[in-house]
Amino acid sequence: MPSCEDSEQGTAALTISSAADAEATHSLHAWVTLAITFAIYTMNVADRFIFSTLLQPLKTEFALSDTGVASLNLALGIVLMTFGIPAGVLADRMSRRVLLFVSTSFFSVMTAFGGLVVGLPAFVATRLGVGLGEAGCTPPSLSLLADRFPPARRGVAMTIFTLGICAGSYL
Repeated sequence: MPSCEDSEQGTAALTISSAADAEATHSLHAWVTLAITFAIYTMNVADRFIFSTLLQPLKTEFALSDTGVASLNLALGIVLMTFGIPAGVLADRMSRRVLLFVSTSFFSVMTAFGGLVVGLPAFVATRLGVGLGEAGCTPPSLSLLADRFPPARRGVAMTIFTLGICAGSYL
C-alpha cells in the first residue's frame, strides 16, 4: 500500500510534469506566434520593395515624372509614420490578435486592389490603404512577442522578427 510519502512524491511528479507540459505548450505557442508575425512583417516589407521594381511601369502607366512616382512611395511612408503611433495605442487597448488580423487583412486587400484599379487617384488610394494596414501590424506583433517570450529569450525573438526586413527585401 502506498505511503503518504509516495502519494506526495506522486503529486510532486505530476506537478513537475504538468509544469513541463505547460512550458512546452507555451514555448510552442510563442514560436508559432513568432513564425506568423515574421511572415506578416516579411510581406509588409516585400510590398514596399516590390514597388521599386515597378517604378518604370508606373511612370509609363500614369505618365509620371521621377518626382511624381517618388511621391507615391513618400505618401505610403508618411501614412506608416503617422498611423504607427495610434496603432501602438490601439495595441495597448484592444486585442492585439484582432488588430493584427484586421490590419493584415486590410493591407492585403488594398494591395490586391492596387493591381486592379484604373487611374492614378484610385491607385494612390490603394497605396495609402496599404500604408494604413501595414502601420497596424508592427505594434501588435511586437507586443505579442514580448508577452509570449520570457526576457531571456526575447532578444532572439525580436531579432528573428526584424529579420523580416531582410526576407521581405529578398522576395
